[in-house]
Amino acid sequence: MFEHPAPDPYRLLGMDISNWTNRVVDFSKAKEAGLDFVVIKAKDGASDVYLFRENWQAAWEADLPRAPLVWLYPSWLRQASAQARALFQLLEEFGHGEIPPVIRFQRPPWFYSPANPKHTDLEEYLQTFEELAGIKPIIRTTASYWESYGNQDKFWTGYHLWLTDFNSQNPLPVPPWGDCSFVQWTANANSQDYGIDPKNKKLVNLSYFNGDLDRFYKTFRGAANPYYRVRDDLQLYGMSRTARKGWDDQRPGNTHGTTMTQVCFSEANVSSGRVQTILSRRPEWVEYIRYMLPGKKFGMFTQDNTGMFNSTDMEKKDYKMDSLTCGCNVLKVRNVLIGADGKPWAEIDYLDYYSQPDYSMTYETHPWLIHVYLIVGDAVGGYLIKAPRLGDIPYPLVSKQSLYIPMQELEPFPGLPCRAVVAADTLNEYQLPGAQGEITGSLAKDEELTIYKYSPRGSSVWGQVGVRRWICLVSMKPINSIHGVEYFTTWRMDTIPPPVSGV
Repeated sequence: MFEHPAPDPYRLLGMDISNWTNRVVDFSKAKEAGLDFVVIKAKDGASDVYLFRENWQAAWEADLPRAPLVWLYPSWLRQASAQARALFQLLEEFGHGEIPPVIRFQRPPWFYSPANPKHTDLEEYLQTFEELAGIKPIIRTTASYWESYGNQDKFWTGYHLWLTDFNSQNPLPVPPWGDCSFVQWTANANSQDYGIDPKNKKLVNLSYFNGDLDRFYKTFRGAANPYYRVRDDLQLYGMSRTARKGWDDQRPGNTHGTTMTQVCFSEANVSSGRVQTILSRRPEWVEYIRYMLPGKKFGMFTQDNTGMFNSTDMEKKDYKMDSLTCGCNVLKVRNVLIGADGKPWAEIDYLDYYSQPDYSMTYETHPWLIHVYLIVGDAVGGYLIKAPRLGDIPYPLVSKQSLYIPMQELEPFPGLPCRAVVAADTLNEYQLPGAQGEITGSLAKDEELTIYKYSPRGSSVWGQVGVRRWICLVSMKPINSIHGVEYFTTWRMDTIPPPVSGV
């Protein structure tokens, strides 16, 4: 029996998770249940938390804004500044969240004994972390705890307040704050509704953000855009290294060469060389690719000199796959750094060679991890590109080490939030991206809108324009159809999505 009101569909919803989840959360299911952001426990004081890394990565892959949570302990147990440094070091390794860290200022669970941090401990923690990261954490507390261990100094109003109040979804403000940015309003939700292991019978905490989508993305980094497209041959070289009949329809007067590969390097340095992964040592990945490429496609793809496999010993079935991307595919950028050439490089997302393949992951659901290699009929050399009847080849961007690519080879998605005008006669809004869920409304031609977030889906891109409101920004029709790329608003990119053959 879950005695709490159903979540308000017009408010931004978040949940807390920790080591008690038993296994990595299914964040796709959580999003289907209406989740908009997630708080993941990162530290107990300065101690590590089981499954943090795995859940942190899984939430990133699901495009959920993340906040790390810390239980603050009093300095007599562990110096507050040391606790702050421990969190900073963790986030430097695994990436800072889109929402600042949440510092839980309440009695921590310390062997059932009193271990209440005081406002002096909190102040030391906040100032230390801010000096290290340049980010102001969020304070989570209850009205009663703050009354006992906090104070009404105006200093605290420089930090966002996350108030825990299980008696109200709209609690009264706690002095010295005039309002709270978040409210944790229940600890009694069914965890299985939000992608947590069905064997786990624990309940889950839910929170609201007190504001609309526009305020959320302007206040926090949840709108930071991680998506880029690999520029095509025409943009990078002024000519196409390959060509395919019909691509002139995409860019009148030009040949749109998108099939040629772009190297992903092992360091932010051209001399580091491309990354090569021997898949035969992890047969799970060979079977995963075989599943994606039934019949002749697998045999053609794994031949030597296909573009992906440049040194394969077919007799030994020693599949040595290069970590390469192809023009016009989407990349998700984890970090931007200055390379050995003094120019910016992107560290990109990839599938971990040592993990298990996820068979539910496809080009349609994760186009930044599952790319497509497009076949042409008139390129010189290589077997794959001499097989136009086989259609387009999806493949996983898998590696056992970090991957880097020069930023000059990428085009970023337009910055967020982004203003646009509807170009279609009517444009439907959906509850989830990819025309999933119910139609929540429609927009008329010339209606203005604001795009807050992107969700690439195969050769389409969807944009969030409100809470549970998603529209299609661009889609790609089969290459042999009259219309290729189709935009539904004034939103544009110079690099178009990969054309699809329809085969």
